[in-house]
Amino acid sequence: IPSSKKQGGLTKKQLRQLNHQLKSPRLGNKYAVAEVFSPPRFTPEVEKMGLKGISFDVLNGWDFTVKANRDWVKEELRLNPPELLVICPPCTDAGGWFNLNSLYMSCSEVLSRRRKLKTFMLFVKDLIRQQVAAGGRFLFEHPAGSDVWHDDEMQQWCQELTSFITHM
Repeated sequence: IPSSKKQGGLTKKQLRQLNHQLKSPRLGNKYAVAEVFSPPRFTPEVEKMGLKGISFDVLNGWDFTVKANRDWVKEELRLNPPELLVICPPCTDAGGWFNLNSLYMSCSEVLSRRRKLKTFMLFVKDLIRQQVAAGGRFLFEHPAGSDVWHDDEMQQWCQELTSFITHM
């Protein structure tokens, strides 16, 4: 890394800070990244750098409608908090087309899908709280028009932490 800032490198102070960060004990001794409700997207990238990642998604066998699965993942990430927790819960029942289609669904189906969304979001918020308490970082991905953003705790995190809206 060039040490001259003019060459696009780091300053001496930035190099000292970087060296300190590399020498200090790191979070994520087991996992650099953990992806929840997400097929492996970040994991293959960190594995290219010689680090370890893990993905928990329905595509690789993780059904989070099952409480035992939620409990196992929560405990695993409590014992082995990753550097970065990536959470991308399904948006299917969180607004948008669901609000329009719910007019054509039975009341019991609408309530069942909302209950599932609520269960998933309680799980997600528990994971986020756990990750923040461990000193780790998280990335939460959801459409801008989602009902999830109306949750009080999510709004508070958006105000306190770095949040941004990007194009899909």
